[in-house]
Amino acid sequence: MTIRNKWLYLIRLSLSVCLLTAFAACSNETAVDGGDPDAPGQPVTLSLQIGTEAEAPTVPLTKADPRATDGEYIHSLVVLVTNTHDVVEKVVPFTFTATETSQMETGDLESCTSRSFTLTTGAKRFYAFANYEGLSELNDIQNTQPGNQLALPSTVTWDKGQNWTPGDVDDVFIPMTALREVRISSSTKSVSIELVRLLSKLEVSFCNSTADEITVTGWNVGDFNPTINLFKEDVIATLTDGWEIHWKSNMVGAPPVSPIALPAKGANQEAVSQEGGIYYVSESERTGGFIVGIAYTRGGGQKTDTKQTARTKIPRNHIWPLEILFSDYRLKIEGVYGNPPIGGYPLAETTDNLSSMLECILIGGGPFRLQATLEATGNIKIPQTITWSYEPSEGGHTLVKDLEVSPDGIITGTMAGSPVVADGKEISEYTFSLIASDSKDVIASFKLTLKFKDKFETIN
Repeated sequence: MTIRNKWLYLIRLSLSVCLLTAFAACSNETAVDGGDPDAPGQPVTLSLQIGTEAEAPTVPLTKADPRATDGEYIHSLVVLVTNTHDVVEKVVPFTFTATETSQMETGDLESCTSRSFTLTTGAKRFYAFANYEGLSELNDIQNTQPGNQLALPSTVTWDKGQNWTPGDVDDVFIPMTALREVRISSSTKSVSIELVRLLSKLEVSFCNSTADEITVTGWNVGDFNPTINLFKEDVIATLTDGWEIHWKSNMVGAPPVSPIALPAKGANQEAVSQEGGIYYVSESERTGGFIVGIAYTRGGGQKTDTKQTARTKIPRNHIWPLEILFSDYRLKIEGVYGNPPIGGYPLAETTDNLSSMLECILIGGGPFRLQATLEATGNIKIPQTITWSYEPSEGGHTLVKDLEVSPDGIITGTMAGSPVVADGKEISEYTFSLIASDSKDVIASFKLTLKFKDKFETIN
């Protein structure tokens, strides 16, 4: 072997030894570590944070619900962790302080954190149930143990009726649920879950914008669904055997209640709303809107009206302000033009004298041009000259840009081509006040909602 070849041989041999040493070192490190730390089945210690969801979703757990009231939070709580086959692996342990226990007694615990517990890595399902005592289908949920196969109903029943308020009977509070799927890794230290209330609040009020005194003697709203999806779904459960809210002055078998007197609206005065009560209703949907019936006196005569609301859905965990408006006028909105299919298709809708709210659906977004017209609901004459104006609401620029209302009632602007996200919330509608005035006074005021709808969706 020549000297040159000997040197090449030694170099190759040295390189081979280095490579083998490096490979052995890597192999020893993996063996010592015990395998992939994120492989399923590895133990990990973590805690769970539980909070309540506000009216709009994605509210941080550290922020209290801005519009919730006493008794609308946590009274009782069970959290179960299962594998992807719904076999229970862990009943999450909680220890409550004396303050938290006191808050739970009145349904006012907003959030809490569990004790640390051990779970294995991999895909898990977290099921949370709060205030489950009001749902007969969940009567035994607190007795669930690890190893049990979790079999949950897809829907539950709510039949407490209109007179129910949180905590008034047998410590029953607003039921809340949550389902979150999480992949647990070795680096997981905590998991956060937001409970969602299965009920919503209906806030009824009355407003008289006529020149006559009106006295409300009775009213009803319905139907509401006693069947609710256990967890949040895109499709509301089909309405079956609906129940309604009804009120009547001096109702038989009830404490005496005075009729609701609505004074006449004077010149240059804003019509004033009066409260008609707050009611907890189940998540419901009704084609064509919810039925509203009302009995009242005006001008010495007894009258009745039956109408349907513009709203067709009541999603869970929302507040629905239903203002029953008495007006000599109604608002008609018509689409003057659009640029189909991209520019949008404004749809014409008309209010009635039971609501000052009007929705106008704009399909596909884009520029819109609408015409507002005032119509009389009775024998009153419409002024020859009407001047239109509007009062904007905050945040409208995120969805609707360049909104303008001309004195002759032309509404123009541009709607975004899809819902927008602001402060962590998806916004698909914008509401503002549309005002009609004669030469001296505001004669009518309406809430107009411009609502985005994807052009590929079906209009109900």
